[in-house]
Amino acid sequence: RWDPDHRDRPDCLAVEGAQRNAALDGLRGYAALVVAIFHSITGMDPSVVQRVLDQDLSTLTEAYDRLNWITLRIFSGSAAIALFFILSGTVLFDSLRRLKGSAANRSVAFLYRRFMRIYPPLILSLCIATLAYLAFGLPVSLQGFVENAFLFSFPINGATWTLSVELIAAPLMLAAFGGYLIGRELGLLIAGITLALLINVNGLTTGPIKNFWPYFLVGMLIPTRIGEK
Repeated sequence: RWDPDHRDRPDCLAVEGAQRNAALDGLRGYAALVVAIFHSITGMDPSVVQRVLDQDLSTLTEAYDRLNWITLRIFSGSAAIALFFILSGTVLFDSLRRLKGSAANRSVAFLYRRFMRIYPPLILSLCIATLAYLAFGLPVSLQGFVENAFLFSFPINGATWTLSVELIAAPLMLAAFGGYLIGRELGLLIAGITLALLINVNGLTTGPIKNFWPYFLVGMLIPTRIGEK
């Protein structure tokens, strides 16, 4: 149960300085487990995606392929990614509402926190992955490391593409939050839908955010009166 006015502290979202919400931690843990299982299967046999996951169960004849089809449906990587982005929208929107000061100061503080939340763990993970590649004699280059660190491409850690989506979503969330400040839930909906239309204009290079922005918007609606209903 969400309390948009924060009258009931134990039910509020988990943000800095607030009581942690164990339910959200549980959802994160579930999504992380799903991603780990999904990539463990597809990592051992990359062809399983096209050969099994993209097919109808009725067309599969091998018992092993049928088992993989069922397992990958139960532990759906795409569903877990969607859940991660919805959770980001929920927690970050509530964090925005808690920030104090002028609009400019709140925006700078929000973007700075997002940068610091993402980049130190990103660089650490890339360093660990690079050392692992070198230890096993796998090819790795400085250019690949730099490109992955700047989230231009993802040759070191492919899963970090999601962080590029998170970074691009941050200023979009600020714009949608501006709509909320002006018109509450209706303003948030109008701003969020307008942004969705803008990033889907033909010819714009917006990357995967055009597919995943709706998840952030759904997440932002959860702590509002719409989510409460």
